[in-house]
Amino acid sequence: MNRNRPKISLGTKLFLLLTILVIGVTVFFLILISGADISTWKAMPILLEEGNEPPPEADDLMELTGEPTAVPQATQVPTTASELVHVTLRVAGDISLSESIRDSAMLESGEYEFKYVFSNVANLFEDADITLATLETITDDDSPYGNYNAPTALLDDLKNIGLHGFALATEHILDYGYRGLQALRAELSRRGLYYYGINESDTTEDDLPILSINGIQIAILNYTYGFSEAGLAVSETDRAVVKQLEMDQILNDIAMVRAAGAEIVIVMPHWGVKNQIEVTKTMRDRARKMAAAGADLILGSHSNVVSSMEMLSEERADGQMHDTLVCYSLGSFLVDARSGEENAAGMVLSAKLQYDPETRRVSFLEQEAVPIYIYQDFVGEHSMWRVINAMDEERISKLTEDLQEAVHRGALRVEEAIARKP
Repeated sequence: MNRNRPKISLGTKLFLLLTILVIGVTVFFLILISGADISTWKAMPILLEEGNEPPPEADDLMELTGEPTAVPQATQVPTTASELVHVTLRVAGDISLSESIRDSAMLESGEYEFKYVFSNVANLFEDADITLATLETITDDDSPYGNYNAPTALLDDLKNIGLHGFALATEHILDYGYRGLQALRAELSRRGLYYYGINESDTTEDDLPILSINGIQIAILNYTYGFSEAGLAVSETDRAVVKQLEMDQILNDIAMVRAAGAEIVIVMPHWGVKNQIEVTKTMRDRARKMAAAGADLILGSHSNVVSSMEMLSEERADGQMHDTLVCYSLGSFLVDARSGEENAAGMVLSAKLQYDPETRRVSFLEQEAVPIYIYQDFVGEHSMWRVINAMDEERISKLTEDLQEAVHRGALRVEEAIARKP
């Protein structure tokens, strides 16, 4: 059977070809005016066929070509005006080296080594951005040793456990006169250790007690309530070298370091009453004034016993409410504790801070009071003073039963002390 197939005329074919050409030109023109990247369109099917991978990012293209490549606007990650900064802080209490502690660290050679004293607490200072303590002794090997003059080897072992800096403004810092203070400063500087609480005679903005930690500026200020009898015997000029607990001066110093760019301010007052847990009204009033002036942390020492902790919230000059963490006393980190068990229990403060450069405010993400205990160990007839983490049950279990009970009582004492209402 014959079938007649319809034939397409030449004119019709030309018309269809012209129509396809017009549509193609129109699509091409629309792509151009829309700003689309034709090369990307061409690459996409190939990339998808080879493993469903997205187009390479700018950094990847730069590695391949050696030239920077612009990232399309739609793929850029929005950035904020400022990034949050984190700082981890660890702070111990008073370090006071009595004759009994010094003798316990003397080797048969006649030299001194304190590594054994601190070996059980070295891990408390690991992974911290800044670590501090209060040093209530000078270190001058050219002067007779005493209760407030220790061998310079003490500084080596304090550095070895991870301490970075020391508050020096205490009542005993001038017990060996201005010369003793200068000897201590020289030994600290020789070891790359920081110190605070001393008025430099040629203070400039570069000499301010400000450290750069993780890209932010941290100021550390330290003051003492007064001096011992030996310290009072030195000249008034020499006493003026040590920063004293005068509120006008403290508030002025806080304002000065803030003006110099300090973004976090730590104040370490040497105050309170020996062996007294209670926080006086004067201490609390001073803490509030410091907080309102711009102090973010207030870390006290001197009483040799742990006192209350609290978080203050005060309005500052910028009109915003700011939090300030106050530890009225960190207790002792090393002291001859035979005078009473309350002196044997101290603490190491661990705090993780967050700073927001946009709002210029500090937040406290974590804070923990780690109790420590100071005890006298014996190797034969030789006594050895040691410091232990009172939460480290593995090490505590190796002590005698009496010592284990004492360490646990000490930890409970610290817990109760920090929970007391100031």
